[in-house]
Amino acid sequence: MLDSMNLENLVLRPNCLLTRKPLVFVNGPRSLFYYEKLGGFLQDYVGAHGYQLMAPVLPFRGPSRALAFKNWLAHQPQKKFHFVASSKTAEELHDFLTADPDSTMTLLDDFVRNAPAAERPKPTIRYRFHQIFSRINGCEADPYFDSGWAERNAALYNRFLDRCVELAENDSICET
Repeated sequence: MLDSMNLENLVLRPNCLLTRKPLVFVNGPRSLFYYEKLGGFLQDYVGAHGYQLMAPVLPFRGPSRALAFKNWLAHQPQKKFHFVASSKTAEELHDFLTADPDSTMTLLDDFVRNAPAAERPKPTIRYRFHQIFSRINGCEADPYFDSGWAERNAALYNRFLDRCVELAENDSICET
């Protein structure tokens, strides 16, 4: 783990293929203890490579999240997306995330689960408070490695960038 890593230290890859559909990062339940964007600096890293990113603003928790996401989708001029979410968020918003068969879903936790143990981020104390606070308020928070990545990890970032290139290649195949 590179504790002192920042966006300037990450090496950008030249000639990355870009997706035709925007990447939509859908946050899981949040609280005052944890309100970071999904993937932490991963969004900045992918954006620095030129990918179009979107992140709908959703309520912190509760059934109003689904309604807010539905409203957000209804107001988008483009209806095809590459969604990025945790498995719990994908389950929570399944009906909306799978409404268009040309949209794709990438589960962020797949990148961490398949990573070597040394690369998996460790939950912060703040995130543990978030999990307790969420449970008290009747909402189950995602496991840390499904949602956060507040820690900057070059190996995980590069693995996700490989996924973005794969999505772009599939976009190109589908368009021809």
